[in-house]
Amino acid sequence: MHSEIVNQFTHKSLAFFWTSWSRWASRDKDIKSWCDTWGIDADAMDLRYDVKENRVVFPIKDKGRIVDATGRSMYRRLPKWKRYGASDLPFSFGCGNIAVVVEDCVSAGVVGSDVLVGVAVLGTSLSDSHKLFLSQFSTAIIALDPDALPKSFACLAST
Repeated sequence: MHSEIVNQFTHKSLAFFWTSWSRWASRDKDIKSWCDTWGIDADAMDLRYDVKENRVVFPIKDKGRIVDATGRSMYRRLPKWKRYGASDLPFSFGCGNIAVVVEDCVSAGVVGSDVLVGVAVLGTSLSDSHKLFLSQFSTAIIALDPDALPKSFACLAST
């Protein structure tokens, strides 16, 4: 199932989306400032910039290869978050065997470290592919925002 999800995002569509991104483009100071505000390291996270929509782009990787991405608006543009591809993989950042499940990429970047992996489900629900992804860790800590608690408890009850 995992490989099917990855294969949904073909090399052709990845090339299409990649052409609209630029690494730090002319907005270098803005992006660095935005990342500093949130306490994340743009270089360590391999972040990109969507020039057309003024978004910080978080690449979603599978075995080191970019298979999808999600972008966060820098200037209150709606929607706040945009998914560029069709993959159902979560965004993750960090190393270790303990996953900290959060809602968004910024939160995953904040908690990700040498011992913790921040895993952004990009919403408030765990899909089957998220559960499969999380199965590689010895422990998963659910750290969703308070408004997501009812969904978290429903998900835990169903497993």
